[in-house]
Amino acid sequence: MQFRRYLSFLFIFCWIPFVHGQTPEIILVGDSISGNCMPLATKAWLLEDANHIFNPAQVFQPTEQMLENMHPLETEISNLGFTTSTYWVWLRMRNEQPTAKSYYLETGRPITNVANLHLWANSPSSAGKFESQFNGDELPFDQRPVKNKHTVFDLTLQPGITYDILLELRSDGEVINLPVNLWEKESFNTFSSKENYYFGVYYGVLLFVIIIYFFFYIALKERVFLIYVVYVATIGFLNLSLDGLSYQILWPNSTWWASHSVLFFASTSILFVTFYVKEFLYLKERLPTFNKIFNGLIALCVLCTGFSLTNGITYELAYPVVNALGLASIFLVLWTLWVAHRKKFQVSIFFTAAFVVLMLCAIVFLLGNFNIIYNSLLVQNALKIGSKAEVILLSLSMAARYNEIQREKELAQSKTLESLEELNKLKDEQNVILEQQVETRTAEIESQKVELEHINKDITDSIRYAKRIQEAILPSDAYLQDLLPQHFVLYLPKDIVSGDFYWANELNGTAYVAAVDCTGHGVPGAFMSIVGQEGLNQAINEYKLSSPASILDHLNQAVSLTLRQNEKETSVRDGMDIALCSYNKETHVLEFAGANNPLYLIRNGEMQVTKGDKQPIGAYVDDVPNTFTSHRFELQAGDTFYIFSDGFPDQFGGPKGKKYLYKRLRETLVDIHQQPMAEQRDFLLKIFSDWKGDLEQVDDICIIGLTV
Repeated sequence: MQFRRYLSFLFIFCWIPFVHGQTPEIILVGDSISGNCMPLATKAWLLEDANHIFNPAQVFQPTEQMLENMHPLETEISNLGFTTSTYWVWLRMRNEQPTAKSYYLETGRPITNVANLHLWANSPSSAGKFESQFNGDELPFDQRPVKNKHTVFDLTLQPGITYDILLELRSDGEVINLPVNLWEKESFNTFSSKENYYFGVYYGVLLFVIIIYFFFYIALKERVFLIYVVYVATIGFLNLSLDGLSYQILWPNSTWWASHSVLFFASTSILFVTFYVKEFLYLKERLPTFNKIFNGLIALCVLCTGFSLTNGITYELAYPVVNALGLASIFLVLWTLWVAHRKKFQVSIFFTAAFVVLMLCAIVFLLGNFNIIYNSLLVQNALKIGSKAEVILLSLSMAARYNEIQREKELAQSKTLESLEELNKLKDEQNVILEQQVETRTAEIESQKVELEHINKDITDSIRYAKRIQEAILPSDAYLQDLLPQHFVLYLPKDIVSGDFYWANELNGTAYVAAVDCTGHGVPGAFMSIVGQEGLNQAINEYKLSSPASILDHLNQAVSLTLRQNEKETSVRDGMDIALCSYNKETHVLEFAGANNPLYLIRNGEMQVTKGDKQPIGAYVDDVPNTFTSHRFELQAGDTFYIFSDGFPDQFGGPKGKKYLYKRLRETLVDIHQQPMAEQRDFLLKIFSDWKGDLEQVDDICIIGLTV
């Protein structure tokens, strides 16, 4: 049985040369590796799997067609271009030492999506099985076989055994670079430490620039400094992503973002450098045509930034497009600088030098990405070298910009001081003239002040006298007490005289009471209140009208006739809102009619709201006005009802300066309706005073409460 397995193994690995005619050269690993690192790429064979149809077992046992499509790699760092294909790299290796040896095998870029190693030992004991290690940024960082920013595998070779090594590489559209290096472990760790030191210096410079120029932005509030800070930050994040450091340190478990961050920061770095150049060179004012071109480039960058957060064909196409945009943006900046110099615009020499250096390094980097030039280690780091030089030179230009701003401020301050001196001189001259004019005008003003005080006193005295007349027209406390024993009236004019008034009368044993809100307040409202009083008294005393609705109909006509509102040429459209009740003490029947204003009736602790008709008294144009509606209630012992104007609920106040509102008034009345009438009035007065606080009273207030 063991003999048959051995023959089967020999058939598989001896069959390949006869099919294709040749196999990868066996790499002999000795006691030590020359230079502690052995490049293996030129001894490897490559198979492209554009449709992702092969698996390791198939590639380890290739068909004749597969072998025909394989070809040896020709350079130590091959560039496979922008691709989504799977690539299989085949190596053969044998340990010539008497003991097992352990190495690190490095391959691919840090940003390669899939980088797996499959190892097949050509010995009968392997029984045709292979071992696999998985790597790449589609795998959480802590699952990598070697915890390093590079794509590294731990490789142990047993003595005297030939190993077939199969590397499986795949990208999502980004360039695949293909170094294949065998490292002594200690040497690789030393190299990685030195590399981290250089990275620390590079990123330290970027961080220093970000901090310094952010403080410049805080101090000067110049937008160009903030844009520059954001641009340097995007350059830093782009290189962190390209170096694999962002995936190792910042987002080790975010495989999706690790894959998309390179394209995102590449797009945003081009976006913000375009913004920065626009702002620094004042393109909108100096070169409007170039400003429009830059705006178009910005739009493309925004589009590519959006594509960088997608998947599928848009994401794959974004890779070459962003690289092309990066190259185009640099040429556009240099062209703009050339035109600016020709037009004699002042441009910092450091600014120009920064983009010349960046252009040269970016051209090298991008040509390497497009596989036009040999993709060496220097080419891969060209962008880092160029960006570092660019940041240093741009920082010098920004420092010069800072000095320029300071000089402009000093010059402006100097001119301001000169202007102030001239103004002070003119001020002194004018002061003499003004003092003379002031003395003359002061005498005139004093004379006018005395005259106005006399006029104001006469007017105020007249209004106060009008107040006495208005108060005399209102029902007296004794009359109300005799007519309606259980009642209160809260009456608070906004001004000396009021547009609100209350009215009471009696006809055939029935008491009538009303709360009226005339248009306006002060003197105009007081005049309207006299018209209202006269109309209500006329309805009871002369026309003996008993229904509240008929009384309001009469009042409506009386106001319109008095103000001649039926004549089209009149401009007086004033009127009043009213809540009118009649109460028969023997039958305990209450009738209510209202013009806009409601009646609140509380029975057994629950409030019933009866709305008035949606029309005012007066202020109509039609020849025939609408009639009002009466509402009839049979009152019970303990019933309490309220009529009022809108002054109380419309008052602003409280902690937020808002209206008191009808809802809050209803809740307040329900809370206090069982208290004696006098206490209810005092409570409402206190509530109003506390709510208004230091704010001005906005309207006249009239509330009447009655209980059975």
